[in-house]
Amino acid sequence: MKVDDLGRVELSFANQGAITSVHTAWANTPGDLLRLLGREQDVATYQKCSIALAFVRIPTGALRLDFVLNVVDPLIATYRVTNQSRCAGVDSGFANVVVEFNPDYAGATPPNAAQHQTNDRVGADLVALGLVSNAADIEFLEVKQLNNALMLPTGPNRRACEHELDVLQAVAPTLSRLGPASGFFSSSFNDQIVQGLKLAAQLG
Repeated sequence: MKVDDLGRVELSFANQGAITSVHTAWANTPGDLLRLLGREQDVATYQKCSIALAFVRIPTGALRLDFVLNVVDPLIATYRVTNQSRCAGVDSGFANVVVEFNPDYAGATPPNAAQHQTNDRVGADLVALGLVSNAADIEFLEVKQLNNALMLPTGPNRRACEHELDVLQAVAPTLSRLGPASGFFSSSFNDQIVQGLKLAAQLG
């Protein structure tokens, strides 16, 4: 990727040559854009934590609460529980539930916890939160773990992001930035949809 003196962006592809665009938008991280522009020296290192998603099924009769639950508790590895069946308006004998948790914290007791021990920890969290009475009612369908995937909202991370954005403004001022490239912690899909619609209206 190159940006010329007129602000036009040239995109080169491995098998299809290159194209030049007058209006270009970027919706990935600022660091990835800096790498494409040859500014690796300005790419920041962020403090991140891992996240994991446990997809479980629970008999509706075993649920003690009708919930979408956010948790702030240092003794609980789980930080969000969502009843996807309830959100979708599905009424059946089972509830499909997604449990979001910090796998490093969940695996901290005992050390080097095996998968079944992590499941036990998450099950214990759901009992402690009062969502079920018995962890045996929880059927673990799958657990997905994403290592170092979630940037933490810290002061150093914010300053690092602002530095990357300042560099991008200097080297590619005409390139529109959406989603993660638009500002610190602007990373949701909703952000990108709203920003994309606004940009399309401006350019249309």
